[in-house]
Amino acid sequence: MKKKTRIIISIILAAAIVLGAVIAVITLTAQKTVKVGVLIGKPMAYKTQSGEWEGYDVDFANKIFGDLGYKVEFVEVECTSREKMLEKGEIDCYMSGTDLTENDKFIFSKKYVESTQVLFYKKGYGIEIAQNSDLKNYRVGVLDDSENMQSVAEHVDLSRILEYSTVPEMLEMLKNDWINVGIIDYMTADSLVKNDEKYKDFTVGIIYDTNPHAIVLPEKKGKLQNLINEKIAEYEQAEYFDMLKKAHFMENYYY
Repeated sequence: MKKKTRIIISIILAAAIVLGAVIAVITLTAQKTVKVGVLIGKPMAYKTQSGEWEGYDVDFANKIFGDLGYKVEFVEVECTSREKMLEKGEIDCYMSGTDLTENDKFIFSKKYVESTQVLFYKKGYGIEIAQNSDLKNYRVGVLDDSENMQSVAEHVDLSRILEYSTVPEMLEMLKNDWINVGIIDYMTADSLVKNDEKYKDFTVGIIYDTNPHAIVLPEKKGKLQNLINEKIAEYEQAEYFDMLKKAHFMENYYY
C-alpha cells in the first residue's frame, strides 16, 4: 500500500513538473509585443552595419517595455507618417521630441530626456544671428510636426518657413541654398561639422530652444501611460537616464 502511494505521489509530482514547464513555455511564447516607432538618426535610434538597432531611444524602449513585460519590435517612422500609423494601429507608440500637448487622439508620457536645438547654417554667407529675432531675415527650415514651427513663426513670416519630414532632407536643402538656416539638435549639428566633409563650411549657431522627448501613445492607452510614467519616475530616482546619456556620449547635449 505504501509503495502504491509513493508511486501515485511520484506520478503527481512528475505531472506537476511537466505542467509547470508547459506553462512556462506558453507564458514565454505569449509574451506581448509592443511595436515602437522610432525616427532614424544618431544618437537616438539607428541600425548598425549588421542590422542591429542601437541608440538612446532603443536602449530606453527595451528597458522600460521589458520591465513592463513586453517584447519590443522597432519600426522606422517619419514625422509625416507616424501619427497615421499610430491611429491605424501599425505601431503601438512612438518615441518623439514633442511639445507634450495632449489632444483627443494622443497622450504622452513624462519626458525622459530633453535635447538642445541649435541654428545650423553655412559660414561666409553673411548670416549673422545673435538672437532668435534675427531669424526674420532668413529662410528657415524646421521639421514637420515639431514645436519649432510655432515658435519660429513668432519671428519669421510663414512664407519664409519651410517644413521637412526628415533631418537629411532639411540638410540637403541647406546645402543647395533653398533655406539659409536649419533648426536641428545640437549633437547632430556638432557631429556633422566635425565628421562629415560635406559640412565643414557649416557652423553650429546659437541655442534656439530645448525639446522634450516623450513616448506618444493613442488616447485609449491611459493605463499603459500611467505604468510608463511610474517607471520613468523610478529610473529618474535611480539616475538611469544619466547613465544612458553617458553611454551614448550625450552628457553635453541633452538634459
